[in-house]
Amino acid sequence: MSLPDICSEQTVSKSSTLSWVGMENIALPLYIDDTLVTAKINVYVNLPCTQTKGIHMSRLYRICNSIKNITTERLEHSLNELIDSHISCQTNAAKIEIYFELPVERPALTDLALTGWKTYPVKITVQKVQQTFSLDYQVDVEYSSTCPCSAALARQLISQKFLQQHKQTQVACVDVANWLTEHASSATPHSQRSIATLAIQTQHFDIMGLIDHIEHALKTPTQTAVKRTDEQAFAQLNGENLMFVEDATRRLSEVLSKHYAHWQVKVNHLESLHSHNAVAYSANTAF
Repeated sequence: MSLPDICSEQTVSKSSTLSWVGMENIALPLYIDDTLVTAKINVYVNLPCTQTKGIHMSRLYRICNSIKNITTERLEHSLNELIDSHISCQTNAAKIEIYFELPVERPALTDLALTGWKTYPVKITVQKVQQTFSLDYQVDVEYSSTCPCSAALARQLISQKFLQQHKQTQVACVDVANWLTEHASSATPHSQRSIATLAIQTQHFDIMGLIDHIEHALKTPTQTAVKRTDEQAFAQLNGENLMFVEDATRRLSEVLSKHYAHWQVKVNHLESLHSHNAVAYSANTAF
């Protein structure tokens, strides 16, 4: 029995070209290197033919369902398949967006035998427009940021309290140490979980390389497995790496410029002092 095909049987009432038509939030298990991730995929083709009522959605799904592995070669091949599958629509462009969280095992700061897992949100975008292929990927990296201004204000209060108690006495070093042990947290600087969002335009994947560059530059990535010694080491890292949102962005701009030709960065400090965030952007290219 022949089934009706509305797209081919009905005429277009208002003819115009469409930049992108497709499907979003397709759930697929995919491998990136040897890691299995649960991904969501958006897939699109353009529709230049003004007389074509609609595209073939099932063809988009079938092609996405055959990807299996996230590699540059596989994704470019899928884009070619998407375009070829819609030749009758005069399609000459296709785009795939892939979203997933990359699980990574990380050691504790002081006990390297103690490990835990954290995930990094990743977005990969590939497209082919008139035979030109492009690939970029974006990753979010969490870290801790301690405000330099807040640290200075806290130090001033602690200094004032010390002078109030000892301004007319000579104090031995051991007594100073004891006083600091008891009173050095009379005022503490504010810290907050922060997010660096990095986007790289390239022809090859190196997501873990990008993550490692960023965490090395910021020096205070959020931790997984933590004992008291790790918490103390983390407090020390924060104290040694006080940073405004501008400082973090400049650190990242410097390291990205050394390793990548095309990059963008957004830094977001989820402030604990107030309910609005501090943000900064930098880029050496637009894509």
